Amino acid sequence: MANEPHARPFDSDTITEDYFREFLIQPRTIGSVRPDISLQLFGRRFETPVMTAALSHLTGLKEDGLVEMARGAAAAGALTLVGMTQAEQYAAIAATGAPLVRIVKPFADEDKVMAQLRQAEALGAVAVGMDVDHIFDRNGEYDVVFGEAMGPKNWDDIARYCAATRLPFLVKGVLHPQEAALCKQAGVGGIVVSHHHGLVPTSVPALMVLPEIRAQVGPGYPVLVDGSITDGVQALKALALGATAVCVGRALIPPIRENGPEGARQTIARISAELRGALARTGAADLAALDASVLRRGRLCAAPGKIMTITEVTQNKKRYLPLLLLADEQEDMIDRYLARGRMFVLEEAGEVVAECVVTDEGGGVAEIKNLAVAPAAQRRGYGRAMLAFAESACAGFAALQVGTGDSPATVPFYERCGFVRAYRIPGFFTDHYDHPIFEGGVQLTDMVVLRKTLPRQN
Repeated sequence: MANEPHARPFDSDTITEDYFREFLIQPRTIGSVRPDISLQLFGRRFETPVMTAALSHLTGLKEDGLVEMARGAAAAGALTLVGMTQAEQYAAIAATGAPLVRIVKPFADEDKVMAQLRQAEALGAVAVGMDVDHIFDRNGEYDVVFGEAMGPKNWDDIARYCAATRLPFLVKGVLHPQEAALCKQAGVGGIVVSHHHGLVPTSVPALMVLPEIRAQVGPGYPVLVDGSITDGVQALKALALGATAVCVGRALIPPIRENGPEGARQTIARISAELRGALARTGAADLAALDASVLRRGRLCAAPGKIMTITEVTQNKKRYLPLLLLADEQEDMIDRYLARGRMFVLEEAGEVVAECVVTDEGGGVAEIKNLAVAPAAQRRGYGRAMLAFAESACAGFAALQVGTGDSPATVPFYERCGFVRAYRIPGFFTDHYDHPIFEGGVQLTDMVVLRKTLPRQN
């Protein structure tokens, strides 16, 4: 038997964006007032809890993009986090007068770490910090970033950095609640919860661990969150789940390239206005009054009003055999792909009503091997919901395909969902099944393979 290809891990950014959608806002407006979204942080007052992420190497409209970002953020009353910079570049950013947090890389050269911390303090930074999630590259080796070698850091190092500056020292890249607690114990002045644009495939979304992290560090401790935040509603969800402030990164890049400082200002102002609008409808008068009670958990992914949950099954997949057999009548055929495939089930009101199995076929192609909806739940949108979820779960693949019988009961469904006929496998059903297979009154002979090109991931 040929070796099976390894399953491709799901994209962390897609997982994060999907997790955002699982939280719905619970409006409450009677007695509400125009909310105050100002924030006290690191001894300073800011007009908004929306701040920039620690971007690096950013191209601007007329000058250095990081300089333009700082100018725009300051005009919006926001804090700027600054990523990897050299001394001259950081000095130019500081010269704007914008309030800054300098996030240094975990350089192997300790003298460089200390020099950058000292420069930030001398030029009036609000806080400093380190981007610990860049210690390793994707292969587990110590990273090299733009020619600069990174190195390992331990808790003694972190404590030494904290002691080396009068400013709050932050740690960026925290995703584990216990690590958050250890940061606080080590004297760290705040943390940035971030998976750094998905450096680790299938990394947990920041939103998922925010409540546990807040419980570990307690109220009042600065917890910034960074990861796929593009609008004010997402910002509200992060703040409600325990964040002190939210960092916006990729959403700022095109506006800065196109409109310089004004692009940054407008983007932060827009997200802040959206946040205020959403907050006004929760009954919270300010950020301190916001908590998780304004959110409800559920996935709105089919027809309007249908709240459902889709989860991955990793063990005892055969317990859903009755559903699997609806789509593939022969158990030994199911056995060929079930173990290596990713299986998802859709539940509504605690009842499993649909399932889907997806495999990695190599060459950037994923395949739906099995998609079934319980008979009593058919023609109610569950099949489309499972198909849409399968597409989002296959982010990073070039295409998603499905093999089915040439039947009027199935082929038109996939064609309506954007799939097109790619090729046929003659005699598939007569050659591989021990009994005739009928669907929609038609005996199936050939397999029709339909394919859909998936959006390219940046």
